Parts: sequence; structure tokens; C-alpha cells
Amino acid sequence: MLSWGILIVKRPIQLLAIITVACFLANCKVIPNRESNSMNIIVRIPSSAEEIDFIWSLLKNIQFYNSNKYKLSLPDNETAMSIVEKANRQELSNEDYTLLKSDFTTNIYNQNDYQKSYRIINNTLPIAKSQQKIFIHYKTKWNFYIPKQYEVLLTLYGPGGSYNPQKGIITIMTTKQGTFKRGQNPLETILHEAVHIGIEDAIVRRYNLSHWEKERIVDQFMMYHFKEICPDYKMQPTSETAIDEIFKNENAWDNLPEAVSQFISGKKQK
Repeated sequence: MLSWGILIVKRPIQLLAIITVACFLANCKVIPNRESNSMNIIVRIPSSAEEIDFIWSLLKNIQFYNSNKYKLSLPDNETAMSIVEKANRQELSNEDYTLLKSDFTTNIYNQNDYQKSYRIINNTLPIAKSQQKIFIHYKTKWNFYIPKQYEVLLTLYGPGGSYNPQKGIITIMTTKQGTFKRGQNPLETILHEAVHIGIEDAIVRRYNLSHWEKERIVDQFMMYHFKEICPDYKMQPTSETAIDEIFKNENAWDNLPEAVSQFISGKKQK
């Protein structure tokens, strides 16, 4: 369904014909719809409620982070640390959430803590936006997902970075001093998580990849495509490196679903 002003058109083919004739009569050209080569990205400081919910999600999934050797940054006052201990024992309750919410809102949250990082990331966005052409290439090749808008949401907590593929949200951990957990260049995390969003449905879920297999693909993507603008980017340490074999083929990126499918089939046969 196409909406043009207040006109709702249910027959887009007829509409195209009308537009074409009208343009011909007006001696103008029909211009094809082209995607922008610039990523649509905004940066946002979280509300107290958003930080509380994010921290709570970290606590509820703390066993995953521990088992994969992620070092989480969490509130470290006495009340928060007691709740963290309960999370490690898998003893969280609704009362703990209520206590965390009250303590965080009253004693911890301060919007000014995010200001330095907010300015730094905004200065980085022009470089990030210029990389859209790479994502568009793979969208054409194998449906790399590009949301209408990427939202970079700051946080003082977590493993460093995370993503929500449905909403296009990239959560990036920072500090009050304006530094970043992954390194001094926030561009690394922004692009890393944008790649995660792009491959989540087309590759990761489609082939049921493990956590470290998907991380390895993202790291390889970063090293291959963004090494020039992220010269200090480092691969994450993991023993699950078997999937690296597919990238020895120079055509692997243009045919990534096929390459991953062959890799998965080979694993099943072993």
C-alpha cells in the first residue's frame, strides 16, 4: 500500500503508469528510487529506566556471560553488589528488581555521566555513515539486513557492546571519562554491532550458528572490510576458529550463505 499525501493507492502499477504519463507530459524524468549511501544513525543517552532494565537483563543472563568469559561492568555500590551475588547464585527475585530500581534511580544515575561519550560518538558518526555502501552491497548479494535507522544507545554497564536486530539498537558501553571498553575508537563497536544486525537472520539464525561462530564471522568481516578505518581492531580470543576456513576463498563474502552452508554440512559429516 502506497500513501501519497492523503491519497491511499491500492494499485501501485496503475499509479506508476499515471506518474510516468504525467512526467512525460510535463517533460520531466521518472527518477528510480535509490537507497542512500549514508547510514541513518542517531546517538542517545539512556533514561534511568532503560539502564535499570539493561542491568537487570545482564543479571538474569549472568551465567551466559560468565561461561563465555565476558567481564561485565555492573554498578558497584553495596546494594547493587549484593544483588549481583544473588544473580551469580541464580537467586534473583522480583524484590531484587524493585530494590535495584530504587537504589539506582536515587543514588547512581546521572545523565551528565554520559555527556563526554555522547560528544565523542557524534564526532565519529560521519565515518560510520560513509560505510553504508558496503552493507548495501551485501544486502543485494544475500539480504544483509539494514534497518531504517541505527540507534546507538550509551550505557555504563555490560560486556562492551550488544545489539537488538529487530529494533536496530546498538548498545555501546562507555565510562564517565569518555572512554570505551573495546578501545579508544567507538567506531569499532558501532560497526561490529551493525554487522551483527546485518547477518542475524540471513546467516546466524538460518544456519543455527554457535555464539563464537557468529562472533568469528563478524570479526573476519571487520578485519576484511574496515581495517583501514579501524586499524587497532583485534579479533576476539576463542578456540572456535574452524569457520575461518571459508574465508580462504576470495569469493566467500559475496557468497556467504553458501559458504556457511557448506561449512555446516562439513561439520555434520565429521
